[in-house]
Amino acid sequence: MTTSASSSAVSVESSVSPADDDRVAVYIDFDNILISRRNQAQEHQGMDPSIDLDAIIDFCSSFGIVATSRAYGDWSRTETWPYRQRLLSRAVDTIQMFTTSGKVKNAADIRLAIDVIEDLYLLHDITDVVIVAGDSDYIPLAQRVRRMGRKVIGIGVAGSISRLLAAACDEFYDYDELPGLYTDGGEDEETAADENDKAGCVDHDLRRSDHAGMTGKSAETKHPTAETTDSHVSRRNGPKPSPASDEAGKTSGTGAVSAARDAASRNATPKKVPDDNGNTALVSKSRATQLLLRALTYFTSKTEEEWHNASKVKNQILRMEPAFQESALGYSTFTKFVESRQGQVEIRRNGNITELRLRDRRR
Repeated sequence: MTTSASSSAVSVESSVSPADDDRVAVYIDFDNILISRRNQAQEHQGMDPSIDLDAIIDFCSSFGIVATSRAYGDWSRTETWPYRQRLLSRAVDTIQMFTTSGKVKNAADIRLAIDVIEDLYLLHDITDVVIVAGDSDYIPLAQRVRRMGRKVIGIGVAGSISRLLAAACDEFYDYDELPGLYTDGGEDEETAADENDKAGCVDHDLRRSDHAGMTGKSAETKHPTAETTDSHVSRRNGPKPSPASDEAGKTSGTGAVSAARDAASRNATPKKVPDDNGNTALVSKSRATQLLLRALTYFTSKTEEEWHNASKVKNQILRMEPAFQESALGYSTFTKFVESRQGQVEIRRNGNITELRLRDRRR
């Protein structure tokens, strides 16, 4: 779902693509998003409540170069450790919000708002501000940022989004409807062998942490505002937890702490994947395929055009994942990398220009 200040119509398209000099600042109210997803999961049995942070950060990069990014939450809770490590691996600053008066709600709101205004005064080149939250407390912040001449993009969880906040933003997106959210790289035959090594897929650890947090006594966190949209909540379910994940979810006491610590250490840095020549890549083949598909999805949703310049697609991939190198995956050029994914992407050449588009299974 995308809403704008001038209209409440649902749309995911934008008439313009991001300029090369657009610079984005991202601010994530993590506790707000976490509790919103859990509330959503309780309403829709069987839904995976985990959060795909890579999808959020990748989407933010579609508006321009992410110049600064921060996530606010109580990172001392074991259930947040895998998320924190994932954020650190994406160069997102994790701001610790300690509970001083029984609730962390106001502290996160105030700290996030102060950082936004301070950054805009110090970083004059920031053109877009992304606020990942659905709380109506951010309405004054969104209004102030717009008065300062910056574009405001909001991202929230359906069922916990303030209508007034959505109206205060230039664009607002429902997390469940983010372009590319459900895109993965596991369909391609060549990447099937890398299925267990998908970069950014810490679902096993996240489901275990969410299960432990929902069954045990959780610390008081920020609850979204009661003033929410009545828009349809996406019922798309994520992958069901594996038996190993269910068993891990029953871990308690010191066992849960140890399990979370192990998960954090495993996800602290991207895994290096050997290619056919014995070299190692920081980005797995399946993650590389996911990046390719997401980049094309972003361009298609923003420009309404099917074919996109290959060099621009690669630039978008590098915005999302600077460590991407086709040579480390065993391909001499980016075009050869794309050609190996022709089951998902089509290629056409017009002189020296190579263009790409998502393959429509119906064609």
